[in-house]
This record gives sequence, structure tokens and C-alpha cells, in this order.
Amino acid sequence: MIVLGLDVGGTSVRCAVVRDGGEVLGFAREPGANFRSSGPEGPLHLRRAVERALAAAGAAPGEVDAVGVGAAGAAQAGRVQVEAMLQQAWAGLGLPDAVLVGDLEVAFRSAAPDPEGVLLLAGTGAVAARFEGWELVARCDGMGWLLGDVGSGAWIGREVLRAAAAAMDHRGPETALAEAVSKELGLPGDGDPRQALIAAATPLPPSAWGRFAPLALGLDGADAVATGLLDRAAEGLLTAAMAVEAPRRVVFAGGLLQAGGLRRRLDEHFEAAFAEFPVVGACVVAADSVGIGLDREAVSGALAALA
Repeated sequence: MIVLGLDVGGTSVRCAVVRDGGEVLGFAREPGANFRSSGPEGPLHLRRAVERALAAAGAAPGEVDAVGVGAAGAAQAGRVQVEAMLQQAWAGLGLPDAVLVGDLEVAFRSAAPDPEGVLLLAGTGAVAARFEGWELVARCDGMGWLLGDVGSGAWIGREVLRAAAAAMDHRGPETALAEAVSKELGLPGDGDPRQALIAAATPLPPSAWGRFAPLALGLDGADAVATGLLDRAAEGLLTAAMAVEAPRRVVFAGGLLQAGGLRRRLDEHFEAAFAEFPVVGACVVAADSVGIGLDREAVSGALAALA
């Protein structure tokens, strides 16, 4: 049997075509497809990821026995929009109906040693989630860039921009982030830097704010403002984890917790496995829906070899 798994996030879409037992037949990655932040290109990215993965597998859509999708925003507040995006993306492809779950579920299922535990994710968004019997039973944050996502890439990027603006405006402390932001945005060296920053930063959608997070990470320990900003990000993530009663052993997910300053801060509080390939969890969801087993370690190892 053949299953197809999709990990759909705001930064990227990953699609894997897998044979029961764990052989990876095809894999593809495309830009993100979040209905809130990716705009009309989201469905196109989804369709292209599926078509490329199937082409790499040498498989037709009709040969796929089950589809599992883990998507950011697939909780109750956005489920209808995510389903509409999937329907638009796959119109006419001939794939089976997808089993749709949240991105948290697939991340947890890709790496958790047990069906009970806590996932802490920091990537485009940020959220802590508790699972029992593989089912999501409690969560904290994950409320989007406007209402929360404290410690996420978008949150850190926004704080970097604000710190740079405050320094340029002389209402905040001097920080190397101001020069780093100017270089990142290609601001002119003459004229009023505040006006140049306003013109360059204001049109950016929230999905683009994360590009500034590495500026803070690169200055961690060398710049007081950047270091303090990351301290606050870690405190926000820790607060979310404690709100869902995280044990010592957890699963980390999202690019910001793979390595670096945020991971180092949180490692002081947790022993964590890292969900490197959440798409594996999507494949597991698909396999479960048709009653077949899937070797997570085999799939993860094959994907690591492709990376």
C-alpha cells in the first residue's frame, strides 16, 4: 500500500510518498501554504508539492491508498478555511479524501516515544500542547501573530524590528540590531533612517517577519538588547509549556528549537527529542486510517538521507 503525508506550515510544505513498511518513494518541498499568511499562492504550493512528490515516486494519484495532512491552523478556529484550501489545491487530482489533523499532532506523532506527553513548538508560530493517547487535550498559545505566538519566529522578528526602530528614534537603547536590520532591508545610508525603515518594514506581511529572527540569534551574548529579547522569547515558551503541565521530557518542534540560543535556554529545563520531520507524523496518520503499520524510524532515516 502507498500513503501520502503532507506537513503544511506557514514557512514550507513538505510532502512524502511512502510504502507501508517505511520505504520513502518520493519527497518534495515547496514554500508555505498558511491560509492566514500565504495568500492565493498557498493552494498552488500545496498542489505542486503533491505533484512533485508523486512524480519522484513514479506513482499516479490513483495509486495512493490514504492521505494524511497536518496543517497549521487546522484547529476549530480555522478548519473550514484549511479544508477549502486543500479542496482548491487538489481539485481534479484524484487523490483519496485526506485525514486532516493539526500540525501539532503530526509533529508529536513523528517523534514522541509514548502517546502521552507534551510538544513545544517554536517556528513561524509558537505553542505548547499536551497529548493523551495521541489526542490533543490541552494547549497554550498558538494564537497567531496578533494575539500571541510568544517566542515564535514572527514574534522575535517583530521585536527585532521594534528594537531597531526604538534605537533609531533614540527612545530605546542602542543596539547592533539597528545596523543589522538596515543591512537586511537594504536601507540607504543617507537621509532619515526612521523613515526608510517605516517605508521598508510596514508593507511586510507577518509571514515575512521571521526573516529578522536570525539577526537576534546571531547577536546573542554580544548585544544586550538581542540577548534580552531572546530571554523573553524563552520565558514565553517556558510559560506556555508550564501552562500545559509539561514534564521534564518533552518533544521540541520548529526550526527555532532545533539548535541555537532558544534551544540552549530551554535545554536547562527539559530533556527533549526533536521532531525533525513532522511529515512522518502525517504519513503515520494516513497509515493508521487504513489500518497499516509504518516504521517511523525507517521513514525518518530515509528522509534524513534525502536532506
